[in-house]
Amino acid sequence: MIPNPTRAVLRLLALLVLAGGSFSLAPAGVAVLGLLLLGWAGIRNPRLPALWWRRVMMLKWFFLAIFVLYLFGGLQVDGRPDWEQAAYRVGVLVLLVGIVAVSLDGLPAQELAQGLGKLLSPLSRLGFAVDSFSRRLALTLDAVAHMQSQVRALDRSGGLAAVASVFEAAEDYQASTPSAAPVAVPVAADRAYLVTALAAIVALQWL
Repeated sequence: MIPNPTRAVLRLLALLVLAGGSFSLAPAGVAVLGLLLLGWAGIRNPRLPALWWRRVMMLKWFFLAIFVLYLFGGLQVDGRPDWEQAAYRVGVLVLLVGIVAVSLDGLPAQELAQGLGKLLSPLSRLGFAVDSFSRRLALTLDAVAHMQSQVRALDRSGGLAAVASVFEAAEDYQASTPSAAPVAVPVAADRAYLVTALAAIVALQWL
């Protein structure tokens, strides 16, 4: 176990537990885990269910392609489309979107990168530059977040000139240094989230 885990470390561990465990669940287990996660999200942050839905809608064409692929790519013995398998695969992917949204909610880019660096710190003994990786990741995530805000604020009536201004802003943007990010101490809810994730995955294996 990592000593003195930060909030980001606990959230990332919960994400790994939920995401990894969801692939071994039966369809009933995926449905129950989705309901549990939705309930937790609504209690923790009332805006999370809506955020989950928006991200699913952003990927709707991807989900549709996966559904069609499993529907007609894997046929049952009698030659009929496998509706259950197609729905199950899409359901798991929708659940993964929610797991990421709930697990990383409220984590700044720099804090997330630091947490990932702490999780990967044992690899530094094998010669991997974990500190350098976490710093570069923090800068990248910070820049991506900045660009997302620029795109949302884009004046769509400005045409190509508005798009060009976004690209110019991206070239001139200087990401803030990750060393200034404070280390967040995990609260009881973060610890409860990890424990609940472990318990849910173990219990749902029998469904």
